[in-house]
Amino acid sequence: MENTKISPLGTLMSIVNNTSTGTLEYQLASYFLDQYNHFERLNIFDVADQCYCSRASVRRFCKKIGFSNFVEMKKHFINYEFQQRQYTNRVQVSDFRKITAHKLISMINDIDQTLDDARLEEVVQKMYQSKNVIIFVVDTAATMAKFFQQEMFFCGKTIKVVTDYSDSLTFGDMQATQSANHSSIAALGKDDLLITISVTGIFAAATLDIVKYCAAHKMLFTLNRDAELTECYDDVFYISRNEDNPRVFTEYTVYGVNYIFDNLFYLYYSRYSQEKKKQ
Repeated sequence: MENTKISPLGTLMSIVNNTSTGTLEYQLASYFLDQYNHFERLNIFDVADQCYCSRASVRRFCKKIGFSNFVEMKKHFINYEFQQRQYTNRVQVSDFRKITAHKLISMINDIDQTLDDARLEEVVQKMYQSKNVIIFVVDTAATMAKFFQQEMFFCGKTIKVVTDYSDSLTFGDMQATQSANHSSIAALGKDDLLITISVTGIFAAATLDIVKYCAAHKMLFTLNRDAELTECYDDVFYISRNEDNPRVFTEYTVYGVNYIFDNLFYLYYSRYSQEKKKQ
């Protein structure tokens, strides 16, 4: 599969959001973000010079965010123009509100036909029956997943949200947090459930090595129909009838996941919340 590496963009932003401004880690992350549009032209000598640090410090930074060295980090940066188009193509229209409203109606109708209540019932039933449930999402979708986590709590079901990052971690804790998150998935057993949300499939593809050895029942929500993903998961829930494999952000990425979570919450509450109260 192509483009299966998750961009370091989310990691760099996590460091900027959660690290003190006076630290070298903050300075390096900020510098990389400032230079992101031509990152591939950077060399370690320039980085060290501009950030007033040693090359060894740059290498240590790269290792702390999951790369063996600066060169490997450069290789894994997804093309800047490609990323920019993912975010900006949606708004490069003359009548954004009207077009977006039309797309949302079409998206909802598409999801309803592809994931009707019978299909989503399979998910909520498995959630109810499973001892432990983990929602595995890319960091940018974590807020939606955590809101769903709270909704499920008030249904009497405690679930866990796992990402490759954490919005509360400090830079020094990043590797430990990622390792703990991956260990949580590895610790799941045959009576547990893992639900991965990966609209484009890039996150799912990048985490195949983590998921494939997991003993839990594995479900995937995606637009991506690549065979490699299908082989790894017990159940794949396609969120559109369209069989194309988009690798860009669309209304499904921005709004579709919330709509699916809302329907899962509704079905779980309707079927199992009252039953839980009687126990």
